[in-house]
Amino acid sequence: MTARPVATPPAGRGRLRRMAGRAAVLLRVQAWFFPKLPPLLAVGYAQVLLTGAPPGSAVRNWLLTVASIFCLAAYGHVVNDLSDLESDRRAGKPNSLERLSPAARVWVCALVAAVGLSALAVLPRAAAVVLVADYVLATAYSLRPVRLKERGLLGVLTDATAVHALPTLYVVLLFAGPGSPPPETAALAVAAPLWAFLLGLRGITSHQVWDYDNDRRSDTRTLVTRVGSDRARSVIRWILFPAEIAAFLAVVAIIAPYAPAVVALVAAYALLDVLRWRVWRISLDPAPAMVGRYMPPADLYQAWFPLGLAAQLAVRDPAFAAIPLLHVALFFDPLKLQAREAARLLADAGRMALRRVASPGPPTAAPGA
Repeated sequence: MTARPVATPPAGRGRLRRMAGRAAVLLRVQAWFFPKLPPLLAVGYAQVLLTGAPPGSAVRNWLLTVASIFCLAAYGHVVNDLSDLESDRRAGKPNSLERLSPAARVWVCALVAAVGLSALAVLPRAAAVVLVADYVLATAYSLRPVRLKERGLLGVLTDATAVHALPTLYVVLLFAGPGSPPPETAALAVAAPLWAFLLGLRGITSHQVWDYDNDRRSDTRTLVTRVGSDRARSVIRWILFPAEIAAFLAVVAIIAPYAPAVVALVAAYALLDVLRWRVWRISLDPAPAMVGRYMPPADLYQAWFPLGLAAQLAVRDPAFAAIPLLHVALFFDPLKLQAREAARLLADAGRMALRRVASPGPPTAAPGA
């Protein structure tokens, strides 16, 4: 019997995959794609639910959001890496641009910005203004002589605005269409950027906590190097996180009349987090001291809330079925991991409950015995 030859992928396809992989590393896609993009799409889905936009417009705006936010986020990261080359070298941190020539580094930043700003040709005027403002703010945050990144509290506020609040406002305006936003979305246009801003404050402050030692070694001045990591984490726990949750619940309250299932989804996620703590003993600290630790409610923001709103669109009108299909296709791998983790958590919780039923504790003595 002769061995069957093993099929090999065409050389061209393998080359494209390698190029895509190198581009993803260069643009640091892994750092922002799933954490940042799904919450923005969730705001877009909410806007569609509130305004009753037609399916064709919703799909068009979905594609515009994914393309323009991809370029905006990539630009923010590469221009930050460009400005951090020397400090990263002193701290011994890897930098995605370190192997490129100085001219190539500038070309990468310019190309990403040019592609992203090409969306201006088809954007509503208000959304276009916000997008341009975001590029300007992202540049001022990183590059000298302004370099707001090292301006203490101003740097933290700028990052939260440029990375979270303005992109959220951009999506609200984009899905609202040309002209003034409908009255039904006025509350969302305030609550959603506020929620994003507070989430961004918690995120950038946490990143500065995690980079505290490296920033001190490289003499990078940040808010956390000035006030200390312990104090910064206390501010996150007792001020930023409660305010962020309140703003998120305001967003849920705005959406709930148009998507009642979202309330049950948030409640179910809260139960999962309680089980995560009780069954797996995972800390629910909103200000973990180390990178890589669970930060509640990240899974809700990134996975279940956006997916739930996308599904609600299709349930309300099957003509919107393309939206959840596109969403799942774009984020299939991380969503699959989230689903597996939830299933494993529920299975472990079930086994724990069965063990407790099978092995009850010692009988309690009667009163006065």
